[in-house]
Amino acid sequence: MHAPSDRPLPIEQSRRYTRALLVPGDTETVDGVERRLVRVVLTDAGLSQDRLGDWVQREDVICKLTPRDARFLAIDLIQTADRAEDDEVQPPYLAEWSLPDS
Repeated sequence: MHAPSDRPLPIEQSRRYTRALLVPGDTETVDGVERRLVRVVLTDAGLSQDRLGDWVQREDVICKLTPRDARFLAIDLIQTADRAEDDEVQPPYLAEWSLPDS
């Protein structure tokens, strides 16, 4: 299949656009209290070429987080970014987190 004219990214380079936003209606009710959720979106912004060479339209990956979970993720992202700049850390490095017991 020929590549579309808008020059899509190979799959290895996709998912490079990330944003966090608040969307009306993204809420969760816990113990009778409604809370807004933080929506984290990873975007391809168009077509990607899969491993077989076919062109596919990939959907955004969306994860809705509580504000508390979003803060924990933000901490892990910062720590992982710091480690990425540290020449002594050898890949693979995986930041894993779980919420502390309340």
